[in-house]
Amino acid sequence: MDRVSKSYTNTIRVHSSHMEKMRAHVDSTAPEEACGILGGCAGQSYKVIPVENVCHSPVRFRMEPQAQWNAFQYLEREGLELIGNYHSHPSGSGKPSLTDIRQAYYQEGFYLIWFRNDKNWQCSAFRIENGAVSRVKIILEA
Repeated sequence: MDRVSKSYTNTIRVHSSHMEKMRAHVDSTAPEEACGILGGCAGQSYKVIPVENVCHSPVRFRMEPQAQWNAFQYLEREGLELIGNYHSHPSGSGKPSLTDIRQAYYQEGFYLIWFRNDKNWQCSAFRIENGAVSRVKIILEA
């Protein structure tokens, strides 16, 4: 895989198997929030890494520090970039909460939020830069 510089687009490309892996993770941890890392290149996901939510809360998440560090080390070894993260709002909306916005430290990254519409999980994506939230289109790839 050729390494491409970071993409600052309003589109993220995610393989359907990655969406399924995230959906299964958020479903298995409900009613607690789930969280994880997305690795890839130029706005394309190549790896989904679920990470334990040490808060074990239905309304807040914090990635387990060692697992988060291990995920970063894995991405570096594989020549991938951190392109974003995901977490769930098991009983909330598909939009970033005020806490999500305040804690959006990785301005170049994508923020994927899983939420329930009736009983089905759905995913929305955002960019959060200096407190400004913009919706991002998710392109599913087979």
